[in-house]
Amino acid sequence: MDDDVPEPVSRDMLLKQGTASIVCFVGGLAFLIMAMGARFRPLGILVSLAAVILGVQALFFRGRGDKKPGTIITIAGVVGLVNQFGIPVLRAFAGFILGLGGLFLLAAGVWKGVQFLRGRMSQN
Repeated sequence: MDDDVPEPVSRDMLLKQGTASIVCFVGGLAFLIMAMGARFRPLGILVSLAAVILGVQALFFRGRGDKKPGTIITIAGVVGLVNQFGIPVLRAFAGFILGLGGLFLLAAGVWKGVQFLRGRMSQN
C-alpha cells in the first residue's frame, strides 16, 4: 500500500477546517484594523465597538459553547478601544498586543486553509 496517499477526510471535518480558516483570517484582519489606531481611527473604533457588542452578545445570549469565544472577542474589543482612547503607554501596549494577535490569527487562518485544501484534495 502507498503511504504517500492521505486518508480521506470526512465532510464534517472539512466543514470545521474551512470555517476555522475563515474565522481566524477575518479575526486577524479585524485585529490588525484595530491595531492601526491613528491611520484608520473611525474604522478602528467601529470594529472595536462591534467586537465588544458581539462578544457581550455571545456571553449573555448564546449557548455554553460560545462563552470562551465571547470572552476573547469582548477583551479584544476593549483592547481595541484602549488602543484608540487610552493613555499613550497603554495605547502602545494595546497596539502591540493587537498586532501580534492579528498576525497569529492570520497565520492560523492560512494554516487551517492549507489543511482544508489538503483534506479536500484527499476526497478526490
